[in-house]
Amino acid sequence: MKPFLLVSVLTTLSLAVHAQKKLSGKVFDITTKVPLAGATVSLPGKNVAITGQDGSFIMDCTPSGKITISFVGYEASRILITNCDQE
Repeated sequence: MKPFLLVSVLTTLSLAVHAQKKLSGKVFDITTKVPLAGATVSLPGKNVAITGQDGSFIMDCTPSGKITISFVGYEASRILITNCDQE
């Protein structure tokens, strides 16, 4: 098992049509920098996103939530979202 799954910087936040904020980013291996296609990014009880071939994802942003990023063979990573406007 890999020692740690690294989630890319949760970078881009944007507004959707209904002024709902979106959270997007990339999931990749911290050592090799290889994107992890098929990783799961979830906000408990809310949203689930699966990363694309380039490791990217987009999901609704909920402040004060903790997203969990997981991928087979890696340790899950949890990141606290405190502000949807923060990069």
